[in-house]
Amino acid sequence: MATTPHEDYLAVKHLLDEMCEDDIISVNMPQKYYLQESMMAFKRMKQHRDTLIDMHMDWEKAEKIPQLIGSSRELHSQCAMINFPDAKSRKEWLAAKDEAELLLYDLMVTGDFVYADDPHIRGRLSVIREGASNADFIQDLNDVSVLFRENPEPLRRINYDMENVRQAALLSSKLSALLAIATLDRSTSPELRIERDKSFTLLKTSLDPKLHHARWAFRFKRELADQFRVSPPRRRPRKPVTEETPEQEEASCSCE
Repeated sequence: MATTPHEDYLAVKHLLDEMCEDDIISVNMPQKYYLQESMMAFKRMKQHRDTLIDMHMDWEKAEKIPQLIGSSRELHSQCAMINFPDAKSRKEWLAAKDEAELLLYDLMVTGDFVYADDPHIRGRLSVIREGASNADFIQDLNDVSVLFRENPEPLRRINYDMENVRQAALLSSKLSALLAIATLDRSTSPELRIERDKSFTLLKTSLDPKLHHARWAFRFKRELADQFRVSPPRRRPRKPVTEETPEQEEASCSCE
């Protein structure tokens, strides 16, 4: 029987209540992308259900993964709830936030790689990861921009696009201006954020062993085995920023 994400959350809430905050782990990518990748991974397992059962997978536990996805989706939506006084501001926020999430993910993964031998910078990256609210996210964008701008040599050695560093600061300013006019921001609730992160932790710790099992089951079919992974998102090409002429501004205003 089909269920809603809210019903999925209520079904697993007792498991979240049993978890400690110290048990929370990161899914290592923007959460909304992890949700979709998780569902795709489950669909692949379902296609090979009989074989996986023959290879000793506990399918009763595997069948609960969509419920954990639904719970995480519900809590992610609740935590992401933000209201604006007009539709245009909300549209701008969603577009900029989406771009910024992918950009920050790219910057942080790159930082982990190029500064792996620098404990000071690795420590600063860890501090940047600590925040969870929209305000924290906006500050993180600028913090990592400053950190990379002040330590560019390792980035240049891998020919990293330094325009990404500047873009992070620009998006930080844009999102900050938009957040300032928001009439509701649920991301400021620490209790809600903890509940969300517990749900994602439960999903990850349930899904990862099943994916490992599936890769083992199909280890002699390497191309098929490689499909049982949760892949990180790819950034879309950055659109060039152009200044609007007065005529363009007037035209865009007249269309509202």
